[in-house]
Amino acid sequence: MTPAHKLEAVAICPGPNLAYFSKVVPLRTMVDHIYGRISLLNTAERPHMFIKELMLYVQYLAREIAEVREAMTTKQHRYIETFRSNLLSGIRYYEELLPVIQQHAQGQVHRFRAELEHFAAEVRGMTAPEPVIA
Repeated sequence: MTPAHKLEAVAICPGPNLAYFSKVVPLRTMVDHIYGRISLLNTAERPHMFIKELMLYVQYLAREIAEVREAMTTKQHRYIETFRSNLLSGIRYYEELLPVIQQHAQGQVHRFRAELEHFAAEVRGMTAPEPVIA
């Protein structure tokens, strides 16, 4: 068999955004989604990735507390309190990131606006040649 005829295995690893899709669709439909012609997402609102991660940790902590509520050992109590404290530290860290995120977003908005203005000016400067009368 020549290298041109050799088949290779392809592994597809679904990413975290897979949670926002709920059906199998043909390739053509997925291409339409990728190019924005249709939307295959379950919901229009998706949380920020940091908020989604935080939500998962909060849900995990709630399950851990529910499991041991009736008969919590000292070790379990220490684990839960440490986890809870670390979670609150993470939330404080995210709060400290807000000004940085906001500044970055403002920079992106300014760049986007400048690029829009640039291309609008370029298009306005374009003129179609006069038609040739045959």
